[in-house]
Amino acid sequence: MKKIVFSLVLSLSMLSLVSCGNKAKEEAPKVDEAQVALIAKGQALFTEKTCVACHNADAKLVGPSLQSIVDSYKAKSVDIKTFLKGETKSILDSTLVDSSMVTIMAANVVNITSTMADEDLDALIAYINSIVK
Repeated sequence: MKKIVFSLVLSLSMLSLVSCGNKAKEEAPKVDEAQVALIAKGQALFTEKTCVACHNADAKLVGPSLQSIVDSYKAKSVDIKTFLKGETKSILDSTLVDSSMVTIMAANVVNITSTMADEDLDALIAYINSIVK
């Protein structure tokens, strides 16, 4: 009798472990391959277009941190893409952008981002959003 009870308990324990393991696998978040590819493309553009020379994720270099840029645009509910396309002026204030850098920033928008395809800008923005909090 003890062997039967022991076998039954052991079987139920193993079934419980197996079923929990399957739930964990089922509940794991699915990776959006398209989003991963978009972010990777954005990262390559960020480096290739030399954005990395002036911007860091969370610290000011020559230009403001990406975190402060994203926070500013979100706080004012303004689409950063319109700025990158050269359709609007920067909304960043003088605490984030030194007045001496405004000319450089404007030239980069005219010469780099405003000429980029929408798909490239979407990739760049996806990358930026993926590295900020």
